[in-house]
Amino acid sequence: MSYDQIMAQLANLMKTGSKTNAYAPLIWLCGVVMVAGMGGMFYFSNPIIQYVFLGLIVIVVIFAIVMYVVLLAMDPKLLQSEHYRIEDKKLDIIASKGKPIEFNPVDLSVPTKEIGENKNG
Repeated sequence: MSYDQIMAQLANLMKTGSKTNAYAPLIWLCGVVMVAGMGGMFYFSNPIIQYVFLGLIVIVVIFAIVMYVVLLAMDPKLLQSEHYRIEDKKLDIIASKGKPIEFNPVDLSVPTKEIGENKNG
């Protein structure tokens, strides 16, 4: 797989999953920091620097878990997908009206007279 194909797949993945819920951007940040931290752990041979990278990874993972619990406690709907929240809001609006929504029928048939013809024809 070439670099361009990988970047195209990554862009497609980010486009499809960027608005799933309020927690998704934090997961992306956590993933990027974890990959960079693991790369730093393997790149440097100094044990102190390796422990610093390991500590950074642990802090980011703990922060992500704490934020998940905070979002769960404050507003669990933020952890649902955007599509689910839109559908839930639609159902709330329908339920608040107390009756089904009525749509006025519209005639979409093709007109029989040409444009420019008068009524007396």
